[in-house]
Amino acid sequence: MPILIKNGLVYDGTGTAPVKRDILVERKRIVKIGETLKAVRVSEVIDATGAFVVPGFVDVHSHSDHNLSIFSDPEQEECVREGITTIVGGNCGKSLVPFAPRILKTLSDWEAGFSSLSVDWVTARDFFASLYKKGLGVNFGTLIGLGTLRAFTNRGSLQDFTDVELQFAKKILEDSFRAGALGFSSGFEYADECGVSAREVDEYIRIVKQFDGVYAVHLKNSESGMPHALRETVSLAKKYGVRAEISHFIPDEEHLSEYAEGLAYIEEEGSALEIHFDVSPLGTRAFSVSAFLPKWVKEEGYDALMRHISSPHMRERILSHMKTLPFHKIRIIRATSPSGFLVGKKISDFAESLHVDGARAILKLMEISAGTALCAFENVSLDAYFPFVRSPYSIVASHSAGTGLRENISGSERGVFSKFLSRAYEETAVPFEKIIMKCTSIPARKYKIGKRGMLREGYYADIAVLRDFVPSDVFVNGSCVLHEGKPTHARSGHILKKKENTLL
Repeated sequence: MPILIKNGLVYDGTGTAPVKRDILVERKRIVKIGETLKAVRVSEVIDATGAFVVPGFVDVHSHSDHNLSIFSDPEQEECVREGITTIVGGNCGKSLVPFAPRILKTLSDWEAGFSSLSVDWVTARDFFASLYKKGLGVNFGTLIGLGTLRAFTNRGSLQDFTDVELQFAKKILEDSFRAGALGFSSGFEYADECGVSAREVDEYIRIVKQFDGVYAVHLKNSESGMPHALRETVSLAKKYGVRAEISHFIPDEEHLSEYAEGLAYIEEEGSALEIHFDVSPLGTRAFSVSAFLPKWVKEEGYDALMRHISSPHMRERILSHMKTLPFHKIRIIRATSPSGFLVGKKISDFAESLHVDGARAILKLMEISAGTALCAFENVSLDAYFPFVRSPYSIVASHSAGTGLRENISGSERGVFSKFLSRAYEETAVPFEKIIMKCTSIPARKYKIGKRGMLREGYYADIAVLRDFVPSDVFVNGSCVLHEGKPTHARSGHILKKKENTLL
């Protein structure tokens, strides 16, 4: 039966000024948009008077796969409450395909509770089939992660690939694209990826170009060396003509000049290249707790990292490296049992409770969370953040996830899109309809997600009704997944698989 959304102020995702319109939804699609629509029979009428009606948000930097919330919460309640109707996983060089038990170590930054997960896939094709049978509350697509691909190929060794190993990895990547992967990601700051040779990466990017995928890059150095790492990435994108996305490109107080230089460079090159960068809705930067450790500790992999922390000699070297960190600006935002009670606390508060300094508190958090705790670095000023939001090359993405297995999350991670939209609405430098584009049509177009990201007749009915910027009613493929602020537990999401440049 049709559903009628009436009297809403419609931001259609195209960047045009909003207009008061009615939207008629039937089955999975928007069948009519117009003034004072009437339907002979409808199953429900949503009165959107005084509300904004927008396309469902397309979150291209999600970690709902990393923390396994697509399994512990297949309805993706946290995402739906944000107005998110589509998520893309496999970011930062980590994906759930290709799967072998040894890849779990590559995901240790996000989740330690894999032992309770029943895995029935190896390849991307198997993975998509498994998710289809389970059903999800939102649309889901994935990138293939460099770290995961390497761990699958050579059992987690950090050594350069042999020619045989490289050919095998390339075959796996090609097969993943043929099965429907949306792109490829790397996370050069992580221990299992920071030493990968340029020659090897080049081979993968050739394949990304061949299948017209996106290359999403967590830069090799996001601090003082960021401009150089950015130029390397842009040079690679230019060399092969791939669509690139720079992940977590958010300025911090200590490196404002470097990020300003990087932003100017992207805007200079962006007109000729399909390059974008993503920013989180609130401008915070989330890191694994291990990100605060010195680079040399992480280069040998996770097991060696944990041994170094336990070694008295190495421990003192590590503590010396971290002693100047602004611990009062580092907040624990996600953790699994038994460290879940720390969520919401700052490292300085945790240190005070232990009667130690901040550096020792970070090592303690590493130990009790097995390296899985996530922290927010609250060192981004709004004055510095909004020029990045205003850039024509920015995409707004959550950098977050639903609630994973045995995972506690802080209140600051909830309602972030609503807080962002409320703040952005007051920004006169960018029309609000352009802000909506950054959450909807721009990411959908970037990832070639067909017939989503805009409110148009014939498009899939992924729709959010916002009252005071908070989603009250959300539809995914025409099914109501949030009604009057309450989840319906529907699983109407599609598995997004790229096929001939169109996602079905």
